[in-house]
Amino acid sequence: MAEKLNEFVRVVVGQKYRWTPGKSLRQQSKRPFDDPKRTFFCSELVAEAYKHIDLLRPNLSAGCYVPGSFSSRNQLLLMGGASLSEEILIDYEGPAERLRAQKQQRAERLNNNNNNNNNNNN
Repeated sequence: MAEKLNEFVRVVVGQKYRWTPGKSLRQQSKRPFDDPKRTFFCSELVAEAYKHIDLLRPNLSAGCYVPGSFSSRNQLLLMGGASLSEEILIDYEGPAERLRAQKQQRAERLNNNNNNNNNNNN
């Protein structure tokens, strides 16, 4: 299963994000996952990966799945006896938060340096 997932990732990495209402209504995807012109939206990418590793039925379009489909509350029926566990909170400090923290640290260093210089001049 891991090798099939790695294969999927190697093929789709770098493909563009795109959502249209039509994607959610289709019964089948227009393009195979390895078509370089294929685009994905978030839950469609997850569903296509699950299909590739035989956890979801192959006859239902990956575009039919929405983010809530993968919630443990929805009890998504996976093939092969697999199941999803409860969600796990991942606390991510993104670039904006890191930049804010770096600016704060610089301001504190400058303030400390100014205080030290003032104390040395007295």
